[in-house]
Amino acid sequence: MKRFLVSFLIVISALLVLVSFAETKAEQTLDIEGIPKNRLVCEETYSEIYAVLNGKRVKCEWTVSDADAARISSAKKLYVRNVKKEISFTLTAFHEGTGLSATVSLTAVPAAKEIALRKADGSRISGDISVMLSNEPVLLTLTASVSPADAGSILFWKSSDSSVAEVNSSGAVTVKDSGDALITVETVNGKSAKVNVHAYYAPEKIELSVPEELAVKEKATLKYTVYPERASDVRVELKSSNTKILTVNQKGEISALRAGKAEIIATAENGVQARKQIEVYTPVSSVSFTNYLEIAVGETKAFTVKVKPENAKHTQLTFTSDSPEIAVVDQMGNVTGVAPGKARIRVTTENGCKSARDVTVKYVPAKLLEQEAYYKSMLPGDEYVFAVALNPKNASDRVISYESSDSSVAVVDENGKITAVAPGRAEITAKSENTAVAPVSISIRVKSGADAKPLEGIIVGINPGHQITRDYTQLPVAPGSRQTKNANSGYAIGTKTGNTEYQVNLDISLLLRDELEALGATVVMTRTTNDVKINNIERARMLNEAGCDVALQIHCNNSSKKELTGFKEYVKTKDMESRIIAWKIVDGVYVEAGAKKNNLHYSDGYMSLNWSTTPSILVECGYMSNPAEDVRLGTPEYQLALAKGIAKGLTYYFG
Repeated sequence: MKRFLVSFLIVISALLVLVSFAETKAEQTLDIEGIPKNRLVCEETYSEIYAVLNGKRVKCEWTVSDADAARISSAKKLYVRNVKKEISFTLTAFHEGTGLSATVSLTAVPAAKEIALRKADGSRISGDISVMLSNEPVLLTLTASVSPADAGSILFWKSSDSSVAEVNSSGAVTVKDSGDALITVETVNGKSAKVNVHAYYAPEKIELSVPEELAVKEKATLKYTVYPERASDVRVELKSSNTKILTVNQKGEISALRAGKAEIIATAENGVQARKQIEVYTPVSSVSFTNYLEIAVGETKAFTVKVKPENAKHTQLTFTSDSPEIAVVDQMGNVTGVAPGKARIRVTTENGCKSARDVTVKYVPAKLLEQEAYYKSMLPGDEYVFAVALNPKNASDRVISYESSDSSVAVVDENGKITAVAPGRAEITAKSENTAVAPVSISIRVKSGADAKPLEGIIVGINPGHQITRDYTQLPVAPGSRQTKNANSGYAIGTKTGNTEYQVNLDISLLLRDELEALGATVVMTRTTNDVKINNIERARMLNEAGCDVALQIHCNNSSKKELTGFKEYVKTKDMESRIIAWKIVDGVYVEAGAKKNNLHYSDGYMSLNWSTTPSILVECGYMSNPAEDVRLGTPEYQLALAKGIAKGLTYYFG
């Protein structure tokens, strides 16, 4: 029994060892590593292979199922023989220690020497393939020609961007969207061929944005837009219609070479085209002044400018003055002096060419102040601008100051604007900054109200010419003059009526006095009767001392030419205020009496005018040498009409 138990235990132990060994062997694995990708091997190549047992390399016995296809070298590397066609075989590794083995299936292929891509029609592909898309994907069939032919039995196809184009294992390409995708085919031994598939949607229109013109040597970059928007990836070829005039590259960079016209042409792959013409012009290369200027204040002269070359385009010039307080310039090159000194005038062309030249503005002294009016009647609150001008107009002394003799009656501002304050008389005087220039003044009468009489406050002197007694005493014709004349010379006699001039003069003067006083004027008479002895100087002084606003010398005319008729007046040559009053009087007489208007005469040969210190007019009421006018001058009706006309003329001026 004891012997039986011992034998039983020995058997049980042996069984346990066998079971443990079987479990251990079952847990072990043997793998073959170093196998080429896709289990493809190329002829005449060595591949390092090794066996791995439970993660560790181990030595094994290696066998190949087809010795014509491959063998194991002494270095335990798999060597593929020079096969002529694709051959499949197995490779087995046996681990003696564990009794484990591993087998892999491999395919040996001939080595490719050259590969090329071809279209479905067999033509070789050179360059890109352009595909125009519509609404559906486009299918392309590509084939690969491999040398030798047997080496192409296994090929690998791939696309760089499958969203644009997909390719399957047989070279069928599906083009799905616009863009570029690189299609590559590769042999087992790494020989490859590639083609870029450029896909685009058909363009319908191209819009070109280019400058209308460029200067020679100027550069620019154009822009173009392809419509519809999904066609924006289309390739557009850019070219110039005349590369001697301008060139353009495929980046849109334009270079202008010489003057002329050429078109930029943009062409899409489907032939849609846009053209735009560009004019290449000769630009300004230089600008220069060709003259020198010296001007006076207020004077204007023009600079002349030369632009080179003569055939240049865009020759618009811009002028500026560095010192506008000295001289200003307009855009025609006209320079006007403002103040004495020097100013630099600059000229600039549109393309930036520049030149400069100095202009000298000379000092011109003011010599005289001129005025437009000598008298103004106003109401309280009225405003009036005393217009005064320099003579010469280009005088450098530009500043004029103003002052009022009585600011309670009228005030004046620095610009000569007069404001009437209250009834009365005031003199407004204008003075030049050049003290050598005589001041000028205007007499302002501020009336009490709108209902005041037209000549209220005006003093009118009336000198009825001549007298009964002639006075041939020689007196100076003017203050300080060596020339003399009769103190009160002879008078005219009516050729038809025999009336004496001194009587007609007095008759008209008395009627005139009444008319003027009725209009509100104060009248001063040198005589009211004929039997007086007052010379012409005394008469002038009487009216001067009375402070008259105007002195009227009333006369009638006489001539050897019996046909002469009409109303005539004389004033001193440079007496502008007397001229203005005389013009007003002749207008009034024409309205009231219908008298013929004769030209105003200027003379410095009349004693009564020369000795007057107030505006003075010698009035010739008509020709007593003309029979018809002689009769008319003797009638009270015509005399009254003349008086009314003279009074009306004064209201034109003073009212």
